[in-house]
Amino acid sequence: MANKVKRDVRLQVAPGPLACTFEPDYNGCAAVIKGFHLTPAGLESPLAKRVKRGYVLVAIDETVLTRMNHADVKRLLQR
Repeated sequence: MANKVKRDVRLQVAPGPLACTFEPDYNGCAAVIKGFHLTPAGLESPLAKRVKRGYVLVAIDETVLTRMNHADVKRLLQR
């Protein structure tokens, strides 16, 4: 029996801090989850139990990030 690989995870989170550290992919684009930390309120990242380190953030709402410069992705995340 073949192993099934989950290709994507779609999450909806409330506005506010994600409490994640992101790094660019090997092309300097997108946002790869490097790690998690606590929110300013001392709470766990809302993503920590749903995604793993190394997952790639590929879109926010209707904006595709896979070819977007990492610095632009970071600015988009700060809105």
